[in-house]
Amino acid sequence: RQTYQLVFEYIETFYNTVRIHNHCGYMSPNNYESEFFKCRS
Repeated sequence: RQTYQLVFEYIETFYNTVRIHNHCGYMSPNNYESEFFKCRS
């Protein structure tokens, strides 16, 4: 159970938010979201 929790936390807090994604224009989702809101304001 603890191993599952650690892997889940890694995926949700680093892998999916910091890693670049091609569908985000090769930006991390965090950077993509920041750019999105800059353009909207």
